[in-house]
Amino acid sequence: MRRLTLLLLPVCAAALAAPAIAQDLPSAITDALEHAPALAAARAGEDAAAARLDRARAERNPSVAVEGTVGKGRIDPGGFFGLTAANTTPVAAQATAQMPLWAGGRIGAAIDQARGRLGVARGQAEQARLETVVGAVAAYGEVLTARQIETRFERTQSEL
Repeated sequence: MRRLTLLLLPVCAAALAAPAIAQDLPSAITDALEHAPALAAARAGEDAAAARLDRARAERNPSVAVEGTVGKGRIDPGGFFGLTAANTTPVAAQATAQMPLWAGGRIGAAIDQARGRLGVARGQAEQARLETVVGAVAAYGEVLTARQIETRFERTQSEL
């Protein structure tokens, strides 16, 4: 294992020493938008808010439930009332449907609240996108400035 580490050390050092590929500003912004965790989190929050709005709207719909039971057993009343022992299979089924006729404005208020939260989530996603773009532009400007400083330093050093 140690030999493998010693053999791979120069390869890793050479890979790290390689200069970064020069990019233009639009591609730097595109890369930043594709790989920004804050933007992904904001989009996930927006998706969650949209799902909560769908759930609030679904409260207006009727709900249907079907239940059933099946049992198996043996009844032996011991001849009481002249009944003899027998095997039984009781079956029961129940279907219910519920529809909210009047909820006192609860459903409409929940929908309005979910719609408002979706608007907030969309605003947060847009803010995260804009902050990512501003950060990418600032980083790009810093890289260009650092390159100019390095070029001027090398020129000054060669003149001396």
